[in-house]
Amino acid sequence: AADDIREAISTIGRRSEGLINFVSKYRELLKVPAPDPKPVGVLDLFQAVAILEQDALSDVDLRIDVVPESLSVMADRALLEQVLLNLVKNAIDAVADRNGAVITLAARLDFGRTVLSVTDNGPGIPGEILDQVFIPFFTTKREGSGIGLSLSRQVMTAHRGDIVVENLPAGTRIKLVFP
Repeated sequence: AADDIREAISTIGRRSEGLINFVSKYRELLKVPAPDPKPVGVLDLFQAVAILEQDALSDVDLRIDVVPESLSVMADRALLEQVLLNLVKNAIDAVADRNGAVITLAARLDFGRTVLSVTDNGPGIPGEILDQVFIPFFTTKREGSGIGLSLSRQVMTAHRGDIVVENLPAGTRIKLVFP
């Protein structure tokens, strides 16, 4: 009986830790600061993200393609950098262990809107989960928290923009669309 009680208390302890972790991650998700938009040079931003992730990108062909090179976007640089870092980390995970791994950071003007995209040549996102990737805490990764894309969507919404996920014939493209 004493062993049963110990086991029950241990189980309650583990569940409590899990719940505390869940609540702290949920709080983190809810408090996206209001953006302080200023003109941000996209090429410079992409290069900064590449430098921050250079170790993880060592086996990846990283391509940066900004047209025009002087393209800028009205955004909170710190928040946008966080979104891009998250998208690049996801892309790195997607191309891990893949020969000929390519990640492309691109930006264009598209009918008056500025579109930034992160494209990888990984396996893509299975169609049946494509519409779930923005749900808080949804993850397919063993170590994932499931808040990255959800948080990214909140940041884009705060910028009056949008985030779009596209499956490609070979890989995934995530577009950040600014008004």
